[in-house]
Amino acid sequence: MKTLRIVVAAGALPLAACGQASGTDEPGAAAASPPAAAPGGPGFTRPLPESNGPIRVWPDQLGQNITDAQARFAATHFVGSQKLLSRTSARIRAHNPAFLVLQYRLATGLSTVENITERDTWAVDTVEPSAPPDPRRTEESWYLHDPPGSTTRVAHADSYFLADVRSTAWQGGHITEILRRMPLNDFDGVFLDTAHLRTDGFTPGDWHARFCDPEIPKLTKCWTPPMRTYYQRMAERLHAGATKYYSIGNFGPLVTGWDTNEELTSLDGGMIELFMWLGGGPLDERDWHISAGRILNLLGNEKVMIAEPVGYPAEDPAARSWLLGNFLLFQGRRSYAAFYPSGTEATGAPVWLPEYEVDLGPAAAPLPEAPGGLCTQAPEARRCGGLYARTYARGQVYVNPADAPRSARLPEPAAGTQWVELSFTGGGYVSDAGQPPAGRIEQKSVTPGTISVGARAAAIFQMIPKP
Repeated sequence: MKTLRIVVAAGALPLAACGQASGTDEPGAAAASPPAAAPGGPGFTRPLPESNGPIRVWPDQLGQNITDAQARFAATHFVGSQKLLSRTSARIRAHNPAFLVLQYRLATGLSTVENITERDTWAVDTVEPSAPPDPRRTEESWYLHDPPGSTTRVAHADSYFLADVRSTAWQGGHITEILRRMPLNDFDGVFLDTAHLRTDGFTPGDWHARFCDPEIPKLTKCWTPPMRTYYQRMAERLHAGATKYYSIGNFGPLVTGWDTNEELTSLDGGMIELFMWLGGGPLDERDWHISAGRILNLLGNEKVMIAEPVGYPAEDPAARSWLLGNFLLFQGRRSYAAFYPSGTEATGAPVWLPEYEVDLGPAAAPLPEAPGGLCTQAPEARRCGGLYARTYARGQVYVNPADAPRSARLPEPAAGTQWVELSFTGGGYVSDAGQPPAGRIEQKSVTPGTISVGARAAAIFQMIPKP
């Protein structure tokens, strides 16, 4: 086998033009809203670039003090970001008017830390009833209290108070405030952090016993219905005006077996935080199947998926292939990468990786409705007996979530081409001068026929012209 090394010099990607309710609704609320628009359709100021081809990158955040050269890099290499002051967005949009920026808001909480509340202004999201002129004013009835009827709010370690999701007044007030902030900083939509059901980190830790039931899994019976209504209202109101806005949630890793996450289906898409990498390694086979099924069910081909693995070892080529392989396996029309290997984080300079330069062309077929549609062999004990695979115009992707090696057949390449297996090294922060970090895409020549992929691993093959 022959190994080729390609030094990646990042070039500009061709972006497009790129329970029981309590309380009362907000004043003046319409009795009914029009059907939700498809994400990226008519009425949205900035379209969502399609991702069936080159990998599109949508980083979680960017530093507010990036240099002009880094802003130019972001404009020509990224789809968008979130939590940016309007002056930072304007510097990026001077090079790419289609650059998307999302407003950051907690989905089910009221934060006690500063957020972008007015134009280029940081302030807390929670304003007590003693300040009625402030549009951010919150009411005590919006919070979840424990014990019920007291003024003791359920609090989270991440500095927020948990909202009473059953309150239609809170739902309406929260959505109204999100909409008020949209034009102030020229936002294109909202990023709803912790949109999924979260039970850890709260004080008191057993708040759910009074809210619903001592058994946490039973939360789905009293938490999910009001959340489903809330997200339906959210999507409808964000899509209802002359200017439409996107609703993107933080879906978490989607590995909770007892929670189907059905309340998230109304949103325009979601970030899969800790995408396929949890607890210091690849998801085990059980969790992989849960997450894979949820991704296909909640997002499929049309909705936004932002895949964000965090903290995986940058020096481990197998880890990097695993994550890119899974991303390509589940890539739809609006799928975006936000990879943060060890040594990088989202809040500083732009991060660029050689993986982002891979272009296998369009997928040969849309995503199926369930993971089994990607399996290369008949199932064994209700699980895939081979590998999970996706065919692209110029590539083949294989993913093996099992705890033992699996095999499949790599087909003959097109006439005049050969197969190479891809691996990746390097990458990191873009310099102040806007220069991408050193990175490599390594290509190892492979003969068509039977190939084996190790346990909890992936392999990415590309067709390139014969020398």
